[in-house]
Amino acid sequence: MKLADYVVKFLEQRKINDIFLVSGGGIMHLIDAVGKNENINYYCNYHEQACAIAAEGHARVTGKPAVCLVTVGPGAVNALAGIVGAWYDSIPMIVVTGQVKKELIANFSEIRQRGPQEGNVLEMARPVTKYAVSVVEPNDIRKELEKAFYIATSGRPGPVWVEIPLDIQGAEVNEETLPSWDQESRKSEAVNYQEFEEIVRLIENAERPLLVPGNGVWMAGVRDQFVKLVEKTNIPVAVSFTSKDLLPEEHDCFVGVFGTAGQRRANFAVQNCDLLISLGSGLSLSKVGFNYGGFAPKAKKIIIDIDKGQVFNQVVRPDVGVVADLKSIVPFLTENLNAEKLNILPKWREVCSLWKRKYFPVGPEFYDNAEFVNSYVFMDKISDLLVNNACLTVGNGLDCVSYYQAFKVKEGQRTLISGNWGSMGWDLPLAIGACIGRGKEKTLCVTGDGSLQWNVQELMTISKNRLPIKIFVFNNRGYSAIRATQKNFSGGKYVASDEGSGVGNPNFELLAQAYGIRYFSIQTNADIVRVASEAIEGSAACLVEVNIHPDQWISPKASAYRDENGKIHSRPLEDMEPLLPREEIEENMSIFD
Repeated sequence: MKLADYVVKFLEQRKINDIFLVSGGGIMHLIDAVGKNENINYYCNYHEQACAIAAEGHARVTGKPAVCLVTVGPGAVNALAGIVGAWYDSIPMIVVTGQVKKELIANFSEIRQRGPQEGNVLEMARPVTKYAVSVVEPNDIRKELEKAFYIATSGRPGPVWVEIPLDIQGAEVNEETLPSWDQESRKSEAVNYQEFEEIVRLIENAERPLLVPGNGVWMAGVRDQFVKLVEKTNIPVAVSFTSKDLLPEEHDCFVGVFGTAGQRRANFAVQNCDLLISLGSGLSLSKVGFNYGGFAPKAKKIIIDIDKGQVFNQVVRPDVGVVADLKSIVPFLTENLNAEKLNILPKWREVCSLWKRKYFPVGPEFYDNAEFVNSYVFMDKISDLLVNNACLTVGNGLDCVSYYQAFKVKEGQRTLISGNWGSMGWDLPLAIGACIGRGKEKTLCVTGDGSLQWNVQELMTISKNRLPIKIFVFNNRGYSAIRATQKNFSGGKYVASDEGSGVGNPNFELLAQAYGIRYFSIQTNADIVRVASEAIEGSAACLVEVNIHPDQWISPKASAYRDENGKIHSRPLEDMEPLLPREEIEENMSIFD
């Protein structure tokens, strides 16, 4: 059989039902093989970055590796920009690319290029993949695919890169005699139960424990076990940005989202706990703040992650660091923690509940402007409208911050954000992959006017495949986050951030019409429920323009400030702008002293 046919059959045998691709001459044999296979659906994106991000979205909702197929050279380089987010967020992906014929592959140390559109993309891919290989011998195809698939899904998941030269794709192979990957290479780490038992003792002795789960809980497939752990122990939970959908808003143990742009209520819990248990949550600067020496200052910190670097090399150093798979430790904690042995202060749970009620993010002042939509009010209202099994993707500007603060997750919902990379243009193609991965169920995408234009061509993917994706575009006339920085630190001189400084928007109604997508407009807070309800109803795609005030800033936020000498400092997590009265901060921080 042709090697390209074997590649597609291999993917089919591993339950890969959907492939995202952009066609090209450098993958002509692979494209032909995909087209001949009746058990695999292929979806044509219109840019390789979007193709890779769509595969990421598919993997996020299915928990299985997704496949992206792109051509040689420029196509492969475009895909690189799309896989970096998957690398940092630990999303399993198989990227298959073409290359020029084997005999034309250049010695890149001596010459820049020999074949048409050739490039040394493999070396570019290595820093952002778990494994990158060029299959230059036809008989190696089985073992390299097996190895790549295993590496993508084992340990800390992530993308892998398989490059196949054009003539190798078309080579004939004997499926029965292809050598497989050495099974002995698949090492599994021994579980250190003594470390697990120490964690049990620490939790039992803590008076103010706080569980801090991250996206690792989802990626390890232990979300249900985690919920059992929470409900058995009744330990309060503060989640990271990427794991807000682990628990519904109404859950008694859910305190909120912590971080520099997180919720006050959760930040107060983090800053007052005496034991912080991080489960698969990379404690990066966006979460702990640039004043990271003041993160959880009263707590002993237990950091548990499958990646040793995440445990010991982040800015927050653990008092107890455990390198372990959450598949092992979460069930262990659930089984071995006895609620009757816990020493949690009743007041700890009471105060966490008090903070949750007192510092609800959407106050009456958010309704003051009757001419625009407040993004926090929008997220609050849209969360009321969505059903329990809904899926939402959000971008990386005001949309995601408004989501952290005001969206109320319900049981069974998935809400997807880029936790670490924050690429513009990520949200729309991710919604495409998530929608397809969920069997083409209705999917919402909340994006910004800037982000949409990075991958605006993917409106054609949505239209062509009749995907029921509801796109809400925050139109705040450019880049509000950049304007906020320029206002605070450049005296309000805007450069490359709004209409007057070089950044414009299209007519979104005409844009939607060009792609055959229905258009709606939400002009004020009073329009949200009526218009959004109509837009969400039915299975047709739509684009909803949301009229956001250009000067609406992120609130609350643990911001930097200048002292009287002009030196810049970062505030601790409990001290968010708009600033609370000093007495209120001190009262919240001294409750348990």
